[in-house]
Amino acid sequence: MTDAFLLEYGPSLVRWAFFGAVSVMLLWEAAAPRRPERSWTACRWLNNGAVGIFNLALARTLLPVLSVSGAILVAQYQWGLWHRIAVPYWAAAIVSVLLLDLTNYWIHRLFHVVPVLWRTHRVHHADLDYDFTTALRFHPLEDALASPLLFAVIAALGIPVGAVVIREVLTVAHGIVSHANIRLAERWDRLIRLVVVTPDMHRVHHSARRVETDSNFSGLFPVWDRLFGTYRPEPGGGHIAMEIGLSQFRDPRYLRLHWILALPFMSGSGRRV
Repeated sequence: MTDAFLLEYGPSLVRWAFFGAVSVMLLWEAAAPRRPERSWTACRWLNNGAVGIFNLALARTLLPVLSVSGAILVAQYQWGLWHRIAVPYWAAAIVSVLLLDLTNYWIHRLFHVVPVLWRTHRVHHADLDYDFTTALRFHPLEDALASPLLFAVIAALGIPVGAVVIREVLTVAHGIVSHANIRLAERWDRLIRLVVVTPDMHRVHHSARRVETDSNFSGLFPVWDRLFGTYRPEPGGGHIAMEIGLSQFRDPRYLRLHWILALPFMSGSGRRV
């Protein structure tokens, strides 16, 4: 696949990846849920979906520095490492996808450490349950703050447009899957999480306990958590008993769209020791 092909069909691939993942996870969650839902599911789904639509509209109209458009700019001006050394396209693409995922890992950790960044990211963690709609619950400011950091890496390395498109497709589909409330046999989960992040692995990251929230930062590939010492295989009290969310935002009103958008501007860290 060439950059031209991926640019032409990339948006369609992302849409198919999104709706395909949502359809499969919706059926799987209904047939074999991992945990019982503990909050008003219809309200969560409606408002998490509204945030997702809002973010999509904002990204297309107000945020010019997106990863794909940034990669196009980089290719036009021949910026970055890959344009200075002779590397086969396939090798550059594979390494670039890995490096983009590593970048995402460190950006994610940064959003947990820097107070002003955490204020935007806590919108994602304030959800009171954990299912595929949680993957949609991100404040639009988070994309606005993270995009320049991602663009800087794309520009410095000269990451191919195709690699960025592939990463977007994988991230969109896997984001839905990794947040799904699905039951997976333990033996399969152990095997799969050697390669990619599983729902059970990422669910630990949504624990109300800070020691668990500050673990399992990886997006696609769990190797980064294992490499940098942030891997936690299971929550202390088990997945069924684990409390999800943030201690400060347990009122059901924070499930509604206007409160979700207001969360970064409210007082307090919303974190639990």
